[in-house]
Amino acid sequence: MKVDRQQLQAELDKALLELEDNEQLRSGFLGQTGVHIGARMLRAAQGHFDREEARLRERIAVLRKLLATCDGVVGEGSQVAKD
Repeated sequence: MKVDRQQLQAELDKALLELEDNEQLRSGFLGQTGVHIGARMLRAAQGHFDREEARLRERIAVLRKLLATCDGVVGEGSQVAKD
């Protein structure tokens, strides 16, 4: 299966938005002061946000590396659009 640069960029954009959403959810959930949250639930939520952030950051790194490869390798007869 061949993936083109535009598909990789779309996946990167999506992952960056998901990371931003995760950070906003973390801030809203862990930063709220109006409702008591038990320590066990707080640790579980923190762990969830941490795992999701790590997964997204890893995905972003892979996509950026793939995009850099696309930008650096233009085979004969192929045309890769650069931003």
